[in-house]
Amino acid sequence: MSITTQAALLGLILCLGLICLVLRFAPARASLKEAMTHLTGEGAHLQINTPTTDYSDFRSRVGTRLYPHTIDIDWIKIPTTDLAVLRMSVPRFLGEKALTALIGLALPPIAHTLLITAGINLPWSLPVIGSLALAAALFFAPDLEIKNKANAAREEFARSLGAYIEFVVLNRTGGVGAVQSLERAAAVGDSWVFRRIDEELQKAQRTGRAPWGQLERLATDLNLPDLADLVDIMTLTGEHGASVSETLSANASSLRNAILSKELGKAGSATEKLHAPLATLGIIFMALLTVAAIGNIFLAGGV
Repeated sequence: MSITTQAALLGLILCLGLICLVLRFAPARASLKEAMTHLTGEGAHLQINTPTTDYSDFRSRVGTRLYPHTIDIDWIKIPTTDLAVLRMSVPRFLGEKALTALIGLALPPIAHTLLITAGINLPWSLPVIGSLALAAALFFAPDLEIKNKANAAREEFARSLGAYIEFVVLNRTGGVGAVQSLERAAAVGDSWVFRRIDEELQKAQRTGRAPWGQLERLATDLNLPDLADLVDIMTLTGEHGASVSETLSANASSLRNAILSKELGKAGSATEKLHAPLATLGIIFMALLTVAAIGNIFLAGGV
């Protein structure tokens, strides 16, 4: 069997495998319970772990099929808190991990086939080892991406929360009630942070829950300690009638100072990183001058 025939057979097998994979992960139907949970808002804190998904997304369909088989695997860590911040479903996350791992698994054999077609023969152990290593690396790559995006979203949430607290203070100073202050302040902004808070307040209004209880659940699910502090303060004024305008102002001020300190730290770190290339260029320049001077001395001595 010629090399060209082997390459064609390998490509055919790969295509058949991909077709079987697509057929295996056919679209699945969402259950009635999941749909009703999404509409009513009941069990909102459980939606993070529920395999509800957008079935128009291929990654979500793949993840929905994988979810029942991966839920009991200990070494597959699902960052539910980070996914909740980004509003990404667990099935979509699992589908993205599986598809990226599949790409890593397929790339080395394809590259090896192309090399064979070009007349370059390599041992079969190389694409096998490369496939496993690349698939493992790409399988865990979405975890790092999700973590970085979630941290950036939390920082943005903290910045917007400072402005939100100031709006609450203005409403409380004007004699508006605690619940109305929270709702009016959330309706002012149009960023995703204000919309997220407004959604939780509207959900609390529909279900008859206390708004600070709903926000406390949001702070717990998303790991937002700054929002938890606001909830604690508003609980005092809502349940005990305490005047907390000054406390809220101090909280907003401390939040801004913390953000400013963090930004200054990042700026200082970036400045330090800029010094390293300049110092390296200076060292190279001095080395060139030293080499030239030593060369001139040896030439002068030889003459």
